[in-house]
Amino acid sequence: MRLNTHFSIILLLIAFIFWGGIHQVNAKVGTWKYCATRYVDACIQVVEGRNESVFSFLSPFDHEITLTVTLSSENTASDVTFPFTTVIPNSGQHKLFVLKRIDVSRKWKYNYKYRWNWGAFEAIHDDEYVYSLPFAVGSSHKIMQGFYGSFSHHPPVEFAIDFAMKEGTTVHAAREGTVIAVRKGAAEGGNDPSLKGKGNVIYIRHDDATVATYAHLELGGVFAVPGQWIWRGDPIGKSGCTGYCSNPHLHFEVRNPVDGYSRQTIQVRFRTDKGTLSNLRKKASYRAVP
Repeated sequence: MRLNTHFSIILLLIAFIFWGGIHQVNAKVGTWKYCATRYVDACIQVVEGRNESVFSFLSPFDHEITLTVTLSSENTASDVTFPFTTVIPNSGQHKLFVLKRIDVSRKWKYNYKYRWNWGAFEAIHDDEYVYSLPFAVGSSHKIMQGFYGSFSHHPPVEFAIDFAMKEGTTVHAAREGTVIAVRKGAAEGGNDPSLKGKGNVIYIRHDDATVATYAHLELGGVFAVPGQWIWRGDPIGKSGCTGYCSNPHLHFEVRNPVDGYSRQTIQVRFRTDKGTLSNLRKKASYRAVP
């Protein structure tokens, strides 16, 4: 899709976590800013001269995101290769790359698109960490869908776990970290693929830069707020069935991005009444322990 750069903004929803824009430029001198809005504006800024364009990313986030920019062009050269993936470490303006006109006697033009994803693609999970089960100590819940679940746990979410929970069950943090984003206004849920990415959710960043997802929370069931530090075991929300959901449950996963377009989930270990386990089995019940 091609959009006029002076009056168009495109919003792209991919799964339920990453956004970007796509734009065509015919090399006009000036400063242009293109923003994809989800939680807040996340923008590419292009400062264009007669023979070069300087690209920057304007981040509103106090934590890492992974950004990927793809580009097709005529009569240009750059100081990076494309697709270009980088980690934006924090809020502010971050220079990305320079695009130069090769032959100044000829016209030059380019198309680019960008998308971003929570977390740092360079993150290395702390495999020594043992997670708590994401519900109250002493309570038990059955596994509705485990690793490689046939209903929806296909790559890249093959290491997600669905815990069967009645609506309104308190969800607890499985690991300490900082809340980086939430979605809390969803009321609809059902077995409809068009509802993917539309449920209520909490994202928590861990100290190894991986991110935990707590999804399908009920309307009014998001307690955590962005920027809040959460200790392991803290109550953060209430379970529900918002978004793509056949029955009330909590979807839990630990992830990091592959690039701005895609993510990977990580197999983690849990502390349970049956010991420390790395594979919770479908239909089995597990009790949370201190």
